[in-house]
Amino acid sequence: ERELPPEYTEEPVQHGSKTVMVRRQGGSPIVAAQYHIPAEADPQFTPLSLGISALGDTPSGLLYKNLVEKNLATSVFSYAAGLRQPGYALFLAELKDDMDPQQALTTLNQTIEEQNQALSQEDLDRIRNQWLNGWSQTYADPASLAAALSESAATGDWRLFFWARDQVENVQLDQVKTALKTWLVADNRTNGIYEPTSALARAPKANTPDVAALLSDYKGKTHQNLADAFDPSPNNIDHSTQREIIELDDQLGIVRVALLPKPTRGDRVHANLAIRFGDPDSLKGSRTIGSATASLLAHGTKKYSRQQIEDRFTELQASVFFSGGPNGVNVDIETVGDNLAPTLDLVLEILREANFPESELNKYKAQRLTQINNAKAEPSALANLTLSRHLNPWPKDDIRYTPTFEESAQYVQSLSQADLLAFHERFYGAGDIRFSATGSFDSETIKQQLKKGLKGWKRAPDYKRAADPYHAVKAEHFTINTPDKANAFYIETLPLKLQDSEPDFVPLYLANYLLGQSETSRLWNRVRVSEGLSYDVRSRLQVSSYEPSASWTIYAIHAPENSAKLQAVIQEELATVLKEGFSEQEVQEGIHALLRYRQLARSNDAVLTSTWQSYLDLERTFAWSAHIDEALQKLTAKEVNAVVKKYLQPTAFSSALGADQSKQ
Repeated sequence: ERELPPEYTEEPVQHGSKTVMVRRQGGSPIVAAQYHIPAEADPQFTPLSLGISALGDTPSGLLYKNLVEKNLATSVFSYAAGLRQPGYALFLAELKDDMDPQQALTTLNQTIEEQNQALSQEDLDRIRNQWLNGWSQTYADPASLAAALSESAATGDWRLFFWARDQVENVQLDQVKTALKTWLVADNRTNGIYEPTSALARAPKANTPDVAALLSDYKGKTHQNLADAFDPSPNNIDHSTQREIIELDDQLGIVRVALLPKPTRGDRVHANLAIRFGDPDSLKGSRTIGSATASLLAHGTKKYSRQQIEDRFTELQASVFFSGGPNGVNVDIETVGDNLAPTLDLVLEILREANFPESELNKYKAQRLTQINNAKAEPSALANLTLSRHLNPWPKDDIRYTPTFEESAQYVQSLSQADLLAFHERFYGAGDIRFSATGSFDSETIKQQLKKGLKGWKRAPDYKRAADPYHAVKAEHFTINTPDKANAFYIETLPLKLQDSEPDFVPLYLANYLLGQSETSRLWNRVRVSEGLSYDVRSRLQVSSYEPSASWTIYAIHAPENSAKLQAVIQEELATVLKEGFSEQEVQEGIHALLRYRQLARSNDAVLTSTWQSYLDLERTFAWSAHIDEALQKLTAKEVNAVVKKYLQPTAFSSALGADQSKQ
């Protein structure tokens, strides 16, 4: 027996009205409305299809009366497509050339969606009789009956031909009205307009070129400045890096630098400048102001407009990104080596002379408020915020506090140009500055540029890091309803008392990799591959370099229908890891994978630059990276599993689930 291949995709629920315009030569104007409707075998289909026929009937239907009789259209038509899968309803009105398509379309939509409850018992009986008469005629004609039975078989079963008759005979008016009200809604509608015209302005047809013929005689330019291979070993990185402390004039403090000049392809260079200031007490209440100040630095200075700044960076072939918060600002730079000095000169001028134009601040506020408003409906944003607030012990005015969306919006809305100017004047300045660079550049030129660019600036308030010590948190579980969202987001976090200088760090670092950091991990293979419960599932270990404070997090993006099973499977996998541990083979394969990953990271100039920034602050070198590599190589499954049992406590995780509760 022949079987049709299974279909693996489903038509999603439409999330808003759509409009399609077709313009061609010839014919008459047409306006149309199409709606998704249930399959023919669905009990809702019969009352819905009868109601659709009644709306479009000529001359008794509402569409005929509202469009044809009022001279807005010349004819109307309605049709419900009964299919094995969910089908569609089509309403159509044909117009004369001098009729207004927009007026006709508006009337069509309003009649279908706002007047469908006006159908009477007389309307239903008329359409029912028409349908039954047609059925009887089909039944009486062998050829027509054979075709109809074949259609019913294709719809699911030949008996549907007779079942539909029984449904039509028994359908009630309230069923028809309910079906029309349920399915004929604006968010389920796609409008179509056909506009005949002789004034066509179409783009040409795009063809697929013959690439082989195109490039048959092509000879590229000779590449210059090809870089020699650089040994990314920790020892060579340390040996090649110039680490110095630059004393600034006039007691403005110091600049810690890590400069790694080396040949690069295209003479590119990555650099990072970090300026830090203030302490948690002096910065109270400045969280939003500090972030806005950093974000708007390059939006205007006393001398240059935002556009002039962007044009100058483009001229210098430089990508420059300012970011930061209440106690510091970071500037990421990528450019060609010869342009690093002038790029740095402009960056320092921006840091010193930013004036935060009110027009740019208003744009920033509008963008941030839009982002916050969008986040209010996103499962991942809601779950992350809920869990972060649960784990956060700081008071509202502290820069480490996690605000609600409403609080964030209020803080942003209250920002003023005076706030930013005052914050910039009070906190921005020299004192605690770090600079790192990797690539093709001249070290002496850059050091001189730093001294020159910082000369005469004011001294910033002394910097003190905002500590984030470990604190025990009672496990709680939160569920946030996110109506009408196709995806759900689950996240759970376990606070840990651990610092990266402790012996337990490296085995736990590997354990996290094996648990959920990679596409070969336990969670990935079980939750995503074997069970098919998530689109993405990961674990993340964050360990402080400053104090014994860490967190272990697991998260998964999934369909809301799978939330309960997904959480159960994650807990099963954690229990299995605790009971059976990781095998020696898993551990050795994980070690080799992590060592390759770490070596690859050290081959990336941007990674080297950002790592040097961190090491300058921690007074470390890449000997620390070598130490981690060596510790990884010595690990055994017994050591890894012992550390896992010490720290992994499934019942101590706090969690948050953002999902459409109606689909749970």
